[in-house]
Amino acid sequence: MFKAIVAFIFLAGFLSGFSRPPGPEPAIRAVKIIWNLGGAGMANPDDTVLVPVNISDSIFLFYDKDKMVYKLPHTESVHYYDRPSSWKTRYSYLSHLKGADYGLFFDSLGANSGKRLNVDSLLKEKISYRIVLDDYSLVETVKLSDQGVMIEKYGSQITNHLAYPDTALLYYTTGLKDVDYSISDSLDHAKGQKLFKVRFVSNSQYYQDHPLKMPRREISLELKEFQVSSAMENEIRKFFGRTGID
Repeated sequence: MFKAIVAFIFLAGFLSGFSRPPGPEPAIRAVKIIWNLGGAGMANPDDTVLVPVNISDSIFLFYDKDKMVYKLPHTESVHYYDRPSSWKTRYSYLSHLKGADYGLFFDSLGANSGKRLNVDSLLKEKISYRIVLDDYSLVETVKLSDQGVMIEKYGSQITNHLAYPDTALLYYTTGLKDVDYSISDSLDHAKGQKLFKVRFVSNSQYYQDHPLKMPRREISLELKEFQVSSAMENEIRKFFGRTGID
């Protein structure tokens, strides 16, 4: 696990997208919290070449004024006797009011009743991380004024080490400030903009005491707004306002 991001804890079932999609104003706004954990592995046990291996998933956040709903994936392996195994994803839902500590958790779309849970505790079970830049130096800052985006590029002070990705890229936007989710509150406040994407990139290279060449790997976390379809809006409407608060 890279030291740059101390932990990526998830239950198997987080530069585009910072702007709002064109078209009429939707009744519900939504963002995806997308993460990707890049590593390396062998395609076959006898291989002498490592290939990239990526684990990725998304959490969906829907909001309408002060009402919010998280759609949380739960992915599990389904085993068959007579054919290859497959993956099946089901979803649970967390409904709460903006800024509230507690909400109602529904374990499926068909659930008629929910369980009162702490919002932060549940989200930390799904995805937990910490951004550490102590051993990185700022290399350059690029401002895309016409897009309201700023990109900071950092280089690792510790080279040729598996635990330290070579490059860190942080993307900020002047948009998404009304989204009640933050990748890093401290960085948002320090820059006066919303951090919407983080990438830690390791170049393809040999490492000391490691016999095989490692492929390029990337760890990333992104906050991306998307258009809500009519079918998805009907799905989420069922949970809006059901917070367990009378």
